[in-house]
Amino acid sequence: MATGAKFFLLLGFFLGTTGACFAYFRFSSPILAFYLVLGGIGCGVICLLFSLLSLFTINKTYIGILVGVLCATAFAYMAFQANKHPINDISTNLEKIPVFQSKVIIENVKDGQEFIINPKLLKRDYNESFKAIQKVQYPEIFPYKTSLSSEQAYDFVLKIIKEQYPQWKVVLNDEELKQIEAEKESYFFHFIDDILITVKSIDETSSEINMRSRSRDGKSDIGENTKRILQFFSKLHEIEVSYKKTLPAKQPIITKPTDTSLVVPNANK
Repeated sequence: MATGAKFFLLLGFFLGTTGACFAYFRFSSPILAFYLVLGGIGCGVICLLFSLLSLFTINKTYIGILVGVLCATAFAYMAFQANKHPINDISTNLEKIPVFQSKVIIENVKDGQEFIINPKLLKRDYNESFKAIQKVQYPEIFPYKTSLSSEQAYDFVLKIIKEQYPQWKVVLNDEELKQIEAEKESYFFHFIDDILITVKSIDETSSEINMRSRSRDGKSDIGENTKRILQFFSKLHEIEVSYKKTLPAKQPIITKPTDTSLVVPNANK
């Protein structure tokens, strides 16, 4: 039992460190590196089982129990988050899903190759089955309506991205469509999330802002896309409130009384 525990402990360490190195130094795709780390955690759980069985033998492996408990805790946490957040594409407008306009080439460009004829593009189609799940899991997600014109709202969105989200890489800024697209890369595994923001005019003094955030890899986003949308709208609300405080207060309109009893009758009649 102790030998089996040591074997899976070493195997888990090897897979985990290999996956971590592959992720951090970009030796492989993010999803492959993540699965290697996940495999290492899985080996840690198996090591825990062998270590517990070794307690009934002479050769006990307490270190295996410690490592196994940590791995089992990490595995349980990830499983819980994946079950809690089962989708990876969130949209504030479920009636008309915003569509990405930018093109993402998924082929590697070789040195000296300026362009690729008929390149393979990343598909970012929305999974219609996500709508029912989102309505149940994230009822707090809906469009942001503001009493700003579409031009003002669009400028505020750009201001927030520039000042508070320097880690976002803006790949599209279409003033005519009033649509902004960006990419957000995670620090360690380098997973990329695609972000889309649109501004639609309701009338001359109000507009609606919609946002879509999706993860390119995996089936679950661990709640990151929902968190990103809520945080962005919160910052947008703060800057809108601050802006309105700088506007001059509207003076009340005073009208003269129209009570006919106060009108003096014409004495010439």
